[in-house]
Amino acid sequence: MPFGASIEVCKATYKSLTKIYHPDVFVGEKSYAEKRMAELNAAFEFLDNPKRKKKLDGAGQKAKQKEQSQEYRPDNDSEEFTKASNALQKNWDFACEFHPELLQLYEDLRRLNSRTAFLFMAVIVEGKLYAKAPEFAEYLENQFLISKFGEDPDIKTIAKYAILKKEKKFAQDLNRALKVLGESSKDQILQKLVLDYPDVGYHAFKAAGLDRLIPDDNPLKETEKREAGARHRTAEAKNDKKGWKENDWIWDPKTKKIIRQKKKLNRSIPIALLVAIILLSIVANL
Repeated sequence: MPFGASIEVCKATYKSLTKIYHPDVFVGEKSYAEKRMAELNAAFEFLDNPKRKKKLDGAGQKAKQKEQSQEYRPDNDSEEFTKASNALQKNWDFACEFHPELLQLYEDLRRLNSRTAFLFMAVIVEGKLYAKAPEFAEYLENQFLISKFGEDPDIKTIAKYAILKKEKKFAQDLNRALKVLGESSKDQILQKLVLDYPDVGYHAFKAAGLDRLIPDDNPLKETEKREAGARHRTAEAKNDKKGWKENDWIWDPKTKKIIRQKKKLNRSIPIALLVAIILLSIVANL
């Protein structure tokens, strides 16, 4: 459960998990279910007290616990969470028939972290928070990124891009560097990452609007410059040819120079002029 979550969210989470881990319904070792239920009851009793919860949210976890919670491990999905999701599946599927928008919200969270997606499913179903689903999904996503990569918006954008693109090693290295060095070393961390991962670093930094941190010798940046230069030269050539045409200039392949077009003299006499000449001659002979 993210720090700062409301009492309502805590209650909904507790209700959904007790339905999963209650010894009468849990699929598996009953002793394990009883232990889980004892932990859930103790945690909820603690969090249900507003003063204690506020103190916990403000203080955060102990140093060692905090470090463990911030470690980003992309392959940490357990069989336990799979079973928990299955236990909610029937009610979830039924709810999605009336609120199909839940499917995309859930999928977007699942691509980031399956446990976060499970929490979204559990709270939405148990708390009947269907109208607030988009806001809750955004809250959970933000809390997940903060817990693993800190609060800097640029870093969160980069981390999200890497995770969604399944660049797990990049995300893990970013997570570890932030844990060791902190956000105050943001530029140094990112500059090192884009050197180690030139491709994903280039695209992730572009997504975050951090082009300034992409070195000029980055292969993709060099390619971008060449393509931009080619487009610019093509545009200039088109504009030049248009200007030449409008000013009667052409490219002479023989002299390889720009020369003015020689206009052919129109020797044909306009009909109106011919009629005027004939009339004048008739008048002169009167």
